[in-house]
Amino acid sequence: GRDGLASDCLLFYSAGDRAKMLRLMEKETDEAKMPAVRERLYQLYFYCETKECRRKLLLKYFDQEMNNCGNCDNCAAKKREAKRSARQNKAAKPAVLLPKEMEDDIVFAAGELEGMLTLSEFVSFLIGLDRLKTKTLGLRRHKGYGMAKYYQRSTVTAAVEKLIEEGRLKTAGTTIQKIYSGK
Repeated sequence: GRDGLASDCLLFYSAGDRAKMLRLMEKETDEAKMPAVRERLYQLYFYCETKECRRKLLLKYFDQEMNNCGNCDNCAAKKREAKRSARQNKAAKPAVLLPKEMEDDIVFAAGELEGMLTLSEFVSFLIGLDRLKTKTLGLRRHKGYGMAKYYQRSTVTAAVEKLIEEGRLKTAGTTIQKIYSGK
């Protein structure tokens, strides 16, 4: 902190915040200014989601250059990961990506289910988890049910979030964000 003692800074954020902020800005902002507003919102989203040094990014915004601070959550996570890797003496596994055809099938399934499921419920549906909502809506017979059962939940969630970012899927809703096709 400014007094020279250790301090904490907390960032409260969820993926749903982005959609809410965008809707609010679209209601209150002139259409001509929206590209700049969207860009600033994207920068904020990137700041929340990035694995880069947060202090370095913050100072870069003010046109100042510096090395990684070594103290923020991302720098600390990198230090922990380096220690863990050294102990395990293994190379990190590459990120698992879903095949393009499966991404297309996910978009198609979202289009058929238009707004029935939240992001979490949709991922559970894709993995083939037998949830109450899946049973209630009779979705176990849907051809998209369990299409990603051989992938980890985090991989499928990342793929769905990537499709949202690309505009192929979208979320909508006031308090509960539901998944829709991006068409």
